[in-house]
Amino acid sequence: MKIPLTLAVALVMAAVVVIGGFGLTPAGRSALASGLSYPLLSFGHIIATLEVGVWAGRIGGHAPVVLPLAFVLGMGLGMLLGADGSRLLQIPEVLTWASALVLTVAAASAARPPLEDAFSLAALFGLFHGSALGSGLAG
Repeated sequence: MKIPLTLAVALVMAAVVVIGGFGLTPAGRSALASGLSYPLLSFGHIIATLEVGVWAGRIGGHAPVVLPLAFVLGMGLGMLLGADGSRLLQIPEVLTWASALVLTVAAASAARPPLEDAFSLAALFGLFHGSALGSGLAG
């Protein structure tokens, strides 16, 4: 039985997101060091960031510029909210994993929603990731 490449990639990335857990951030770091290293050591954040770019590239048109911008803007807003102490929906880790999984499936399947919908989704997922980062910065 042959498995399509896109399905294989989606399954591998989904497994990495699930196995990735809460990341590799060591305990005992200062809040600032922990917050700044969190997105670099968490597989969910790395995969989501990469998949936004892959998905945007597969959509084409203006998406390679617009979707990463939406993700970063959402992440900035989420970081401000998280650093202020308001953990977005109280479960940012679960939302970051879920968004990484959805972005992986969208990129692997080459889903082509209207650009406005893709922008909104990328910004919302960026908000989740930023909230987790801001929570780490707040301590």
